[in-house]
Amino acid sequence: MQNNFTIIDIETIPSETMPSLEDVKANAPKSMSKPETIEKWAVENQIELYKKQALDSMKGRIVCIGCSYDDDIVTFSGNEFEVLTDFAIHIQNRMDEILSPLVFVGWNIGSFDLPWLWRKAIQHSLPSLRKAIPKDNRTCYIDLMKVWATDFKDYVSLDNCAKFLGIEHDTEGGNKVYDWWKAGEIDKIIEHCRKDIETTKQIYERIYE
Repeated sequence: MQNNFTIIDIETIPSETMPSLEDVKANAPKSMSKPETIEKWAVENQIELYKKQALDSMKGRIVCIGCSYDDDIVTFSGNEFEVLTDFAIHIQNRMDEILSPLVFVGWNIGSFDLPWLWRKAIQHSLPSLRKAIPKDNRTCYIDLMKVWATDFKDYVSLDNCAKFLGIEHDTEGGNKVYDWWKAGEIDKIIEHCRKDIETTKQIYERIYE
């Protein structure tokens, strides 16, 4: 892997605020018309809709970022602003060291990790990070999920690709991250992030090396 390539992965959770039942009701299936039916549906689905905020960069929070240039994996975890600030400093130092912009490598980073990082950099006024993220420059990142895809609709999970290639991978998905965060088990989030990066690196090597 070229020295300006860096594998990245982010872990996200919902916002600090649970959506109100009124907000949840607004998302009720249109087939429902009775107020009592909608109310019951909202109560049953409030937590699940809340957890889905972890997929929305304008509602959720980044709690862990991992990156790897060679064999070492560096992770940043905790409060979102601190995580982003530390990550911004780290990659700026790396670019200064190699005198080159970075090419980011990851799984589904074109649709997830990079847009999250770009938007969050703007939200938290981190211009160096915003400039480092190649949101619209596809020559400066490699999305291995899209490389692997057979067409533009082909979505394959990292786990399924790893299984297909015979690569050992932790099967506990990102949907566990919020539960770990709530339980204060930050070490499990970090380990999950590290494992995703290790697997991504192995897939990259199988494709390109």
